[in-house]
Amino acid sequence: MARLLLILIYTGFRVRELLLMKTEDVRIEERYMIGGLKTAAGKNRTVPIAKKILPLLDVSGEYLIELNGKQLKYRYAYDLLSEHMENLGMDHEFHDTRHTTATLLEKAEVPLLHRKLILGHSSGDVTDRYTHVALEQLVEDIDLI
Repeated sequence: MARLLLILIYTGFRVRELLLMKTEDVRIEERYMIGGLKTAAGKNRTVPIAKKILPLLDVSGEYLIELNGKQLKYRYAYDLLSEHMENLGMDHEFHDTRHTTATLLEKAEVPLLHRKLILGHSSGDVTDRYTHVALEQLVEDIDLI
């Protein structure tokens, strides 16, 4: 469970996005993943891989997150999280990891546009649409947290 939570925190992916991530979409050497489902800005986005989670990424199977060689399904992951939270006396949901990502990026003073790109949020400013951010910059940004 800790591995899953850390990958969620250091990528900003929604849990369903990460559970559906195929290893063919994980580029360890280039330090990015391609994924996302929910919004136009979030679909098939390029998300940098933080150096802190590189050791947690196992690309030997079909899916990035597997249990006993099979894709970890959402319902089972949710049950595991609930049990884990109960054992710790805590009350958190998977979505809280996205809040953590956003908070850590803000604390690291990563520019708002870069935070939006990592999290897959749409741009609210026309200027943002004309600004292009290199993957290398996003990798530097994610390493700040």
